[in-house]
Amino acid sequence: MRLFSRVRSARGPARASWIALTAIIGGSSIWTTHFVAMMGYEADALAGYEPTATLLSLVLAIMITGVGLFIAAVTARSFLIEAGGALVGAGIASMHYVGMSGYQVQADLHWNMNYVWASLVAAGLFGALATNRVARPVTRFCRYGGGAALSSKSAVERYRQLSLHDALTGLPNRMAFLERLGDLMDRPA
Repeated sequence: MRLFSRVRSARGPARASWIALTAIIGGSSIWTTHFVAMMGYEADALAGYEPTATLLSLVLAIMITGVGLFIAAVTARSFLIEAGGALVGAGIASMHYVGMSGYQVQADLHWNMNYVWASLVAAGLFGALATNRVARPVTRFCRYGGGAALSSKSAVERYRQLSLHDALTGLPNRMAFLERLGDLMDRPA
């Protein structure tokens, strides 16, 4: 999204270069994240990858990211910002399904189309939200989201403190000792 902010601030031929660069970097990063995760997955059956669909998913990720970011960067103040982001998000989900079509496994794969459509819609909504936050960073909702995140972080830290220390004395308890011992055991000698 930092590259997208560069796209929005560039003008003329520089903008086209930033869009191309962002499409290549963003699309290939999205694809690589998906493909590395798939490579790490160990199925109980023999599995492999069909090269055409796998490479098509890479090209799709790059192209849809580029088109979506171009649409989002065309104007400073219209719904096209969110529409472009929605296209990028839906493109990410589409890349996933094209990549999964190239996943060859000796088993039957069944897709629940309700979940497929829900994932496409959710990805589009998150994509629209991401480009909205880059293009329109200062709204009243940003303030509330930041406050909620800070409150959540504080609560997690407080619960961690309570779980690792005696309530009466505040001294580390057995759980804190075991955690610290585990950390020390994991360190190289």
